[in-house]
Amino acid sequence: QGGTPSLGGGKKDDQRAPGTRVPLQESILRVLARTPFSAPSPRMRTGPAPPGSPPPPAASETTSTSILVSWSPPSVLHGLPVREYVVHMKPFGAEHPFKELYRGPERVFVAVDLQPKTIYVFRVAAANTLGEGAWSRHAAFRTAAAGTATGGADPTRWVQAVDGAGRQYYYHPSSQQTSWTLPQGAQVDFEGTFRRKRQMLLEELHTTAALALTEDGAGAALDPGRPTASLQPDSPFTRIEVRRGELLDSSFRAFAMLRSRDLLKPLRIHYAGEEGIDSGGLVKDWFVELSRSLVDGNLGLFAPTEDKDTYAVDPRSRHLHSERHLRDYFRFVGRFLGKAVLDRHVVDVRLERTLLLQLLGARLNLADIAGLDTHRCRGLQWMLDNPIEGVLSETFSVGMEVLGEVVQVELKPGGAGLDVTDANKAEYVQLMVEYTARGAVDLQLEALMRGFHDLVPLSVLTQTHVTPDELLVLFLGQDKLDVSEVEAVAKYAGGYSETSPQVQWFWDVLRSMSAQQQRHTLRFVTGLHKVPLDGFDPPFTIMQSTHEGGAASFPRSHTCFNQLALPPYLSRKDLQEKLAFAVENASSAFLMA
Repeated sequence: QGGTPSLGGGKKDDQRAPGTRVPLQESILRVLARTPFSAPSPRMRTGPAPPGSPPPPAASETTSTSILVSWSPPSVLHGLPVREYVVHMKPFGAEHPFKELYRGPERVFVAVDLQPKTIYVFRVAAANTLGEGAWSRHAAFRTAAAGTATGGADPTRWVQAVDGAGRQYYYHPSSQQTSWTLPQGAQVDFEGTFRRKRQMLLEELHTTAALALTEDGAGAALDPGRPTASLQPDSPFTRIEVRRGELLDSSFRAFAMLRSRDLLKPLRIHYAGEEGIDSGGLVKDWFVELSRSLVDGNLGLFAPTEDKDTYAVDPRSRHLHSERHLRDYFRFVGRFLGKAVLDRHVVDVRLERTLLLQLLGARLNLADIAGLDTHRCRGLQWMLDNPIEGVLSETFSVGMEVLGEVVQVELKPGGAGLDVTDANKAEYVQLMVEYTARGAVDLQLEALMRGFHDLVPLSVLTQTHVTPDELLVLFLGQDKLDVSEVEAVAKYAGGYSETSPQVQWFWDVLRSMSAQQQRHTLRFVTGLHKVPLDGFDPPFTIMQSTHEGGAASFPRSHTCFNQLALPPYLSRKDLQEKLAFAVENASSAFLMA
């Protein structure tokens, strides 16, 4: 069948016709024997090519109108990396042509605006710089019936996250799909993103606290030189006694007696002169009531901003209190807020934006001071947008009232002698922003931030990328009360069930209330005016009252256990009237019945 190829290349011994099969061993020899003068075999590929076909796509989440589609890279790359993928889709049936839905580098895509209970066919191809490769095998998926989901989660809702290197990415919690960019057809699940950040924040804080509590030694006092309590037992809780009539001062004194390690343990509160035992309800009440005391205008610690809905540090406080008193009190306020975050309690004071930003160590921008001084914010914005030379005459200084007199404060060293020009006005505006937020309250803010970071370190806040809006939610809890959500997880006891008339009347009455009435009712039952971010623990429970007065008695509550004791009323009207009276006239004191 022909001679052996000459390794010397000098003898022409192969007379076979083109196209004749060559044994494998002989093919290998031909390759090994090629010289620089040998002609290349026409059957050998000498360069890169488009990639091979990927595996068929898969669907991990499906609703009635959307499908989450993902795919793997091709196993054959032909020497070049994949630059992008192309996804086609069509409804099932030969009469429907394929249409391109996606072209990009990611390997996940959300098809949206689909029809319920319809089969859709997908195919995917990979492409490199030389072009597109072959299509994958087709894959067909059916959408769910209207109003249902087959995968357990909405394919369009993705959580925003940050990896260890600080790079932002997105992931779908149910399917565990990830993507560097938000997939086409998807949207950010802001609630899911916040819950993930909060979980990471709390895990880091609790891990740090647990390590600190296992260290040897009793722990340093919060304020060196001050006496510390010697009666804190070695228990899982730190117990303090406060007086309701002087809640702020008694709480301040109690905190001053604690060691640093004591604040890392959950608090338990005892109100002097009251018989209530704290199983969780009293401490919830304490966080809410103390936060309200902080913004009492008579104390001069915080004052409402221009929009009247948020609170900022009151500049008058420097005239009402000594410097030592200011430092101590505002550091206590910072610890109180940090303790609320650490122990997952809510407070009832909405802090203004620049204060939240400074707690997070963030840089302030001009728009951030709009809530503090709208007029100044507009004026500074006008300076940025218009030429000012020959129009305005300003220096890098600002007038501040001190004890009834206006003194000039330099925004930077030598600022009183430095004119503001078009060339340096951006620096001037930024310095004015920082002065507006801190100028007259710098000492108070430094103390407050120090106290907050005692329990919630700035490094942890930075690591978890908490935003000002998210920090506010950590403080306040959920703003809205969805009665249906509370009802969906409620429990029943003492002979009541979800079908009991009294239970159905209660939910109906609660839905008919104004938002303020709903908050008051919620606090009557749970001690909180808002739903906690983790839901109620213990669960919100309605139990049949065993009070001897029967249907003539009023509802009672056990806030430590989130329980409402509801008498067996005979009509919706009776329930509504008795519940309204109980909520309106309930004492804030915790006494034994």
